[in-house]
Formats: sequence, structure tokens, C-alpha cells
Amino acid sequence: MFCTIVALAMFFICENHIMAEARCEAAKGKTTCITEDLLEMLMNIKDQRSQVSTMRPVFFAFLKSSTTYSGSMVYKFDDVRTNIGNGYNPDAGVFTAPKKGIYQINCVISALPNIEVYYQVMRNDAVFGHGTTSKGLYDSSTNVWIVELAKGDRVYIQHRNGARKFHTNLHSYFGGYLL
Repeated sequence: MFCTIVALAMFFICENHIMAEARCEAAKGKTTCITEDLLEMLMNIKDQRSQVSTMRPVFFAFLKSSTTYSGSMVYKFDDVRTNIGNGYNPDAGVFTAPKKGIYQINCVISALPNIEVYYQVMRNDAVFGHGTTSKGLYDSSTNVWIVELAKGDRVYIQHRNGARKFHTNLHSYFGGYLL
């Protein structure tokens, strides 16, 4: 058992380059300083890994600028409220996955009165899904996609029909996060 603990501790020490200071004050018959030091190192490794795993990429941005979109223009959600991991680029309107994993990507597009807006979510320049608003009074379209992304994969919302201007000022947004 002791050899297994020592082997595991040495693996984690080498794998994570973690050093621990010996500051054991073990009472006789209870434990040894080596065991105490190994347990402390293992607990430090566990704490460091849990801190890293909680740093999940997340982004959320509103469309602030009132722009007329046409052709296959990319919607540039320029009022960034959250960008943990710095994956979202508001100048390009593109989210680039900083980590591999399953992401939830979502958007709300709010149309101006009597205008339909047609758009699509793109993953690495390929269509992943479509969205459309109805032709009514400030109708909106809400979409949520679950998509597996590799590190470096790009996701963005692209216009797909006619020239359209839609409702901005905190009514249309794009966001996503690592599940």
C-alpha cells in the first residue's frame, strides 16, 4: 500500500512539477512525515486541478450597432458583456473555442416591424443550423445549439437572405459556454 502511494505521488509530482516543503510534525505511532507530506502534495494537486477545471470558456455579447446585413455577412455582436477565455472576437463576430468540449451556443435575433431575418450558425465555415424571425411586430427568434468543438474551432452567426436591418439595443445577442 505504501509503495502504491509513493508511486502515485511521484507520478503526480513529475506530471505537474509540484514541489512541497517538508513540515511534518507527526506524532509517534500515528503516521510518518513521508506519508503526511505525500498526502499534502496529493491534496494540493487536487485543489489545483479543481481550480483549473472551473475556468470554463463563456461568452455573451449584444448587437449594439444598427447595421444593414446582406449577402452572407457575419453578425458582429459588439457589446461584449462576458468573455471568459477570450474566445469571442467582437471585431470579427467569431467565437473560437479555447478548449475542446461540448458547448451550448445560443442566440436571439429580434427583427424590426414587418421584417423577416434569415440567418445560420456556422461551424468552421459549414452550416450547423438555421434561424428565422417571423414577419410581425418586433418578432424574435431564439435558438440553442449543442455542438462538439475542438480547440480552435470557430462558431459565428451569418446572414442568409436579402438586405435586413434588425433590432439592436439589447434585443439581439449571441452567447455560449463549455458544458
